[in-house]
Amino acid sequence: MTALVLALVAGACAAVVSWMVNALRHPRWLTTRRAVVAIGAVTAVAAVVAVTQTTSDPNARREAEERLVGSLDPGTRYDRIRQQLGGAEPDRTVETRAGFVAQFAREWE
Repeated sequence: MTALVLALVAGACAAVVSWMVNALRHPRWLTTRRAVVAIGAVTAVAAVVAVTQTTSDPNARREAEERLVGSLDPGTRYDRIRQQLGGAEPDRTVETRAGFVAQFAREWE
């Protein structure tokens, strides 16, 4: 999620800078080779930070899964559980007299 936010921020910054260059009376320094390289470098650094942020913590996915499973409550309606699991379909269902039991195979179980 953080990588997506950082990518959106970098894209917004690039859009603002390109709009400034094309639509406004812009200073000459903004279109010099040095300024263009600096803008490209800042965008590249933001992309590297975004990628590093998402891959730096190997336990992040497991912890997110634990938070998700911790938010599930026994007795919750089936449609609410599916919503919390991102609309996932159960991997296995067993019919019972009272209804059914759905089993979701989760990666970090």
